[in-house]
Amino acid sequence: MRIDPSSRYAMLMDWWERSILTIALLDHGWNVQAAAHTLGIDRKTLERRMAVLGIRPPEKHGGGEGEHGISHGDM
Repeated sequence: MRIDPSSRYAMLMDWWERSILTIALLDHGWNVQAAAHTLGIDRKTLERRMAVLGIRPPEKHGGGEGEHGISHGDM
């Protein structure tokens, strides 16, 4: 199966953005305000992008999520 080049680039951009945002959140202990400040974006913008990209803080009790709150279906 061949993937349309534009779809491939969109997938790569989502992966890149998800990685950058997750790293910033991890660096700030999942403090959204602090991570947004470091990234130079508004807190609401970061929250919207987190929702779109499926970025969630890791569950305290070790639920079925992958590392860093990213479900394996998102990768």
